[in-house]
Amino acid sequence: MEWAPSQVRQAILEAHAMLRGKLDEMEALMARVGQGEAAAEPTLTAVVLDFQASFLSHIVQEEAVLRPVLHKIDAWGDVRVDRMDAEHQEQRKMLEELRVMVTSRRAAECGPRLRTFVDEVRADMAAEERDALPEDLLKDDPISTGPSD
Repeated sequence: MEWAPSQVRQAILEAHAMLRGKLDEMEALMARVGQGEAAAEPTLTAVVLDFQASFLSHIVQEEAVLRPVLHKIDAWGDVRVDRMDAEHQEQRKMLEELRVMVTSRRAAECGPRLRTFVDEVRADMAAEERDALPEDLLKDDPISTGPSD
């Protein structure tokens, strides 16, 4: 089934909202661990691993539904797809490093790297929403009805 551009945009934005909720939960647990609450450490590890699985699923979803739309949306489609692929490759690497880190160390030792990770993911989603998901790009009608010069 081929998705309409607006459907793709909506699905990705909903996934981003879900991921941001998981990041919020991770940050709350990071704060508790940072305050010395040892009982929160196993929960933080579990939340990080859950986020990793969810984010990997999101990447797969984007590659399945966003890639075909970006390819044909405009003359810059191939550039956008190349950027997305490079970003996804880097994100997969980062997620694997994160998984190894949280499963091999105490959660309290992971705080600075987790903070960087959360900030990077939030920035990546914001950039993607700005560059690849704007409403005027992922619209179902490719003909612009706005004012012309």
